[in-house]
Amino acid sequence: MTQLREGAWEEDPAFGSVPSDEQVEDYAKFLHKMSFLAMHGEPERRSDVNYLKDGVWEFKVADKRVAFYDTDGCGNWIPKGKILDIRDSPDPESPCWWFPVMDIHLRLLNAWPKVSQRADPEDVNTAVLIAGEDVSHDGQ
Repeated sequence: MTQLREGAWEEDPAFGSVPSDEQVEDYAKFLHKMSFLAMHGEPERRSDVNYLKDGVWEFKVADKRVAFYDTDGCGNWIPKGKILDIRDSPDPESPCWWFPVMDIHLRLLNAWPKVSQRADPEDVNTAVLIAGEDVSHDGQ
């Protein structure tokens, strides 16, 4: 996120030169999406987040992705996936009825550029691994 804020994230497929105004703008968009989710308990738009696996989600801005998960901050993590049936939603009236109720802390994991329709399994597995290590550290 620091490199993105500075317009210097070289993994960006559209990266040209430093500073990249597009990256700086995308950084602001990520912050907005993250803040909205933290304040409202759900994304502003369906396209803001995507469920990956094992309780790990991603924020999406253009061709950039940042993985995240939720935790209570005390070493507990109950991985939450996308709600598949509106009848199981705690808020079936919401346009984002499929988004689960998250724990109090949302933690960022790793980031990657979008280069295909699906996230690279290696990036997703790395995110899951980081989340597990993070929760384990909280519990110590």
